[in-house]
Amino acid sequence: MNKYLRKSLYLLLLLLPTASPVQAQTIEMAQSQIDELAKIETDSLASYADSYTYDEEYFAENEPATIYYPKNLEGKVPAVIVVHGFNCKQKFLQKIPQHLSSHGFICITYTALDQKRPFQWPPGLMAAYEILRGESMRPDSPIYDHVDLDAVALVGHSMGGAGVLHTAMMPYPNGLRGKIKTVVGLNPYNGGPLMAEVGGGANDSLGDDLSHLDIPTMIVTGSYDIVAFPWKSFAFYNSLGGSAKHAFLSIDRMDHADWYFIPSEPKYPILRAILYSWLRAYLADDSEYRDYFVDRPGSSFDKYLKPLLSNTSNPLTRGGEPFPPYVLSEEEDPFGTTN
Repeated sequence: MNKYLRKSLYLLLLLLPTASPVQAQTIEMAQSQIDELAKIETDSLASYADSYTYDEEYFAENEPATIYYPKNLEGKVPAVIVVHGFNCKQKFLQKIPQHLSSHGFICITYTALDQKRPFQWPPGLMAAYEILRGESMRPDSPIYDHVDLDAVALVGHSMGGAGVLHTAMMPYPNGLRGKIKTVVGLNPYNGGPLMAEVGGGANDSLGDDLSHLDIPTMIVTGSYDIVAFPWKSFAFYNSLGGSAKHAFLSIDRMDHADWYFIPSEPKYPILRAILYSWLRAYLADDSEYRDYFVDRPGSSFDKYLKPLLSNTSNPLTRGGEPFPPYVLSEEEDPFGTTN
């Protein structure tokens, strides 16, 4: 190699951003805690899918919803409805309900029949809610009398993410407002590149106005998402009103589906840990986990989540709009100070 070229490459390498030893240690500590939170205790959960969990009008043909639940259920426990995105199936998200159910939640997930536009999601989510409610009252059901219907959450990815946000806001019986305690949009679709909008529209029917959504709401995106652009997902957050807890988190260099189709991808545990912590805090009312969403020096958020967030955008999204690595609305934190 020409010595001048070699010298130029060496100087270029020096200019590339690298993590300092302190930063590397901080990230390693954060990842260790994330891995602990994201563990799936497979021996602690069970599941079933049968004719009682099928709705032919809204679920894919001959594919009933799957209900995951903790073994040795005692009393009533919180429940979570989990739904996928455009052109997908429930199996792509199964590690999320498996993880949550292995740690005390009842979950239902299904494959949507109609899944080409965001406005098609609310009816399927309502059908899943009715199945969950029905199974909690059916004496032969494994979850009979174990569902806390006052503690139900919606979680959706991509178009399903836009769907759950709007379904939680829309009044019953057109939506589930008043039935849902908290909602989480994962990479919620709000329009994207031309190819995505040709296939799935631009979310112009539902829009991104969530000003009437008055429950704890979290939006998680990936800074490298090139399908549901992070700044478009952030528009959902910006429209939120009211005094309920809100959070926007952008996972460093996570794409739209790199955790979704490849469960071994290292971003998947990060997302599961964030989701689990949020649901423990704002669905199960475990005040200890609220510390993961308080931006205060020494908080669990500061130590374990913040190092894994960024607004480093994908080089492929030239001309994109700025978005923050995170935003957390203020609330009374569990240690007595306002954050």
